[in-house]
Amino acid sequence: MKKIVLVILAVCMALCACSKVPAEQTTDAAINTTAEKVTTEQTTEATEATEETTVPPTTEETVPVVLYRNPLNGEALDEQHTARPFAIVINNIEYAQPMCSIGQADILFEMLAEGGITRCLAVFDDIEGIDHIGAIRSTRPYLVELANSLDAIFVHHGGSSDGYNKVSELGVDNLDFLGNAGYVYYRDQDRLNNGYDLEHTSFADGDDLRDAAADWGYATEREEGIDYGFVFGDVGSTISGKSAAEMKVHFSEYGKTTAFTYDEDAGVYTARQYGDDIIDGNTYDLVSYRNVLMLTTETYDYVKNGISRVYMALVGEGTGYFACDGKVVPIHWSRSGDYEPFVFTHEDGTPITFGVGNTYIAITPLGVELEY
Repeated sequence: MKKIVLVILAVCMALCACSKVPAEQTTDAAINTTAEKVTTEQTTEATEATEETTVPPTTEETVPVVLYRNPLNGEALDEQHTARPFAIVINNIEYAQPMCSIGQADILFEMLAEGGITRCLAVFDDIEGIDHIGAIRSTRPYLVELANSLDAIFVHHGGSSDGYNKVSELGVDNLDFLGNAGYVYYRDQDRLNNGYDLEHTSFADGDDLRDAAADWGYATEREEGIDYGFVFGDVGSTISGKSAAEMKVHFSEYGKTTAFTYDEDAGVYTARQYGDDIIDGNTYDLVSYRNVLMLTTETYDYVKNGISRVYMALVGEGTGYFACDGKVVPIHWSRSGDYEPFVFTHEDGTPITFGVGNTYIAITPLGVELEY
């Protein structure tokens, strides 16, 4: 009997021992699974938090602030330039080519002189360091008026009696090479050696002109807040205009024409006259313009002291054309007085925006249309 009881007890103990092993394995597995779940959730949350708080690097460029601009071409300046501009009469007859230093001018005016030829007025905001400017020629009343519209120091070599009268009437600060400014100008010896007539050989350097103006007691600093009449922008206001890849400005029945071709890659107009490209005689580079402006006004010939002269109305208003960035629009111009700048607007009266860069301005008789 004892043996039977002992056998039963041994079997029961063996069964109990076997039943504990799976329970312990299940518990360990559950703990490991929970640990893995916690670790995974923590890693996921950390990753999401990192993704939410990390700011991607910006690719936007910082736009530099422009504090100063050239008031005659709109270009940015490192420091403010306060000197008055210079306006210099340049000989544009065919036999005086090429003109020199015009590639550095901010504005180049072209208009009729006697006999159907044209004369130019080169305007420089900053004359310093600009050498060999010319050939410098004599003045006419309308050239004096153009210089006065920009409060510029006026440079010429001689002039008509009416031209001198206009200088006196308006009180224009001027350097006349025909008189006592002889120490400023010089004759271009290469031109003399190559058969140029004497009137096509008068030149000057910018620093000498600046010094001469100071020596003569002229105000060399511009008036604070002076308005030159130009509004500039990166895009000119011809954006909705008509295509003008080729243009011609006709000045007279005698055939003087200045032609322009738009260089789309460079965004400028190059010019031709007398069958050749207009170049700067100092560098032999093509002269180019961001803006081309044509103004029409009352123009007629008159005779004084037996000599034919040209009258040109530059106070009042009129019409014209403005070309920039390969397109052209009709415009309106006005000038309210002898000491006022020109004002340029669209036909609806909104201001013309010039492209940043230099400007060519043709002044032509009434009825002349821009060919484009």
